[in-house]
Amino acid sequence: MRNKLTLFVVENIIILEVITMNYISAQEIADKWGISKRRVQVLCASNRIKNAKKIGNMWVVPSNAAKPKDARYKGTGKTAVTTKQISPIKKARREIKAIADKMFNSIVNENYSAEDSKHISVCLFATELLTNILTQRSNTVNHKIVKNVVASTLECDIEIPDCLKEKFSGIIYKFISNNSFCIDDALAWFYQYTNKLSDNTGISSTQFFTEKYMITALVDSIDVFTVNGKILDPACGGGNFLLYCFDILAKKDISKNDSKLEVQSKMKNILSKLFGYEIDVFLAAVASFTLKIKALLTLDSYGHQIHISDFEQFEPNIFYSVNHSYIGALDCKKSEHKVCKVGNKQITTMETVFSNVDCVLTNPPFKTVKGMSD
Repeated sequence: MRNKLTLFVVENIIILEVITMNYISAQEIADKWGISKRRVQVLCASNRIKNAKKIGNMWVVPSNAAKPKDARYKGTGKTAVTTKQISPIKKARREIKAIADKMFNSIVNENYSAEDSKHISVCLFATELLTNILTQRSNTVNHKIVKNVVASTLECDIEIPDCLKEKFSGIIYKFISNNSFCIDDALAWFYQYTNKLSDNTGISSTQFFTEKYMITALVDSIDVFTVNGKILDPACGGGNFLLYCFDILAKKDISKNDSKLEVQSKMKNILSKLFGYEIDVFLAAVASFTLKIKALLTLDSYGHQIHISDFEQFEPNIFYSVNHSYIGALDCKKSEHKVCKVGNKQITTMETVFSNVDCVLTNPPFKTVKGMSD
């Protein structure tokens, strides 16, 4: 009883201070400083705003409070030096976003529609990606064949002028050369940023590509080596979960003494266990392309020479809805739901794809109430 009484007295003293000293809410100070309300709350909780008070669950701030300096920076303006190290992955993603913005807007200015500009941008990036991988390991690369293979894999039937390739190949090549550590994630990231620029359906706001540390934590918590049936991601996005599963299964199954044919056979066996479904048709094609790139790089990592024909022979099990249904994996009538395999256009049912599944790994799309329309 005494503790409650003390708390009551303290809170009333604070309320009296607020009334007499002209305090304002966290939202009001956030609007005044041009930062988020959440950032203001963090600053208050870390005692970085002088005389900030908490009443119940609400922070209030003196109306004349000074905005704290950003602790991540020293100095001001052009002389500011960051004291916070940026991770290589975050830096690479920023570079990809900048490239996506530049390419998309430039192609739109060439009088292409937003949707066509997205397809052209992604196809150009994918073409440079595959070309770079092959040219670093082979002296003979037929650029026209690579272009056609990429267009076929991504199911893109738009004729892309050579002038666009010449315009952007340099910046894409520079990125790929400087960021070889994330080459198998690059296209999915690029798609994510480009899709936000072109989307008029609201789908892109539900697409959050799972961070690598989350993927490794989830997959590592399951012994995928003991899975006899299929491993399924029913909302596979760019294929990130399947990529990591492929990685760890390949490391276990493939030996450095295996011949090229043996490595190829084992990778095909691994791919035969991995299944993905995606409601976004173009993103499904991106996932399939990314898995093929992963297989190609794995073949190379065991010391075997790689060619465009090696890329073509891999056929990941990535599917999308024939009728472009947004219900996706939640469809109760799976026996009637027709789906198509990326690449060979094989038509089957969702029931068939989802049968004999021993392991489901996914991070389904979501949207907060705040992001929804009325």
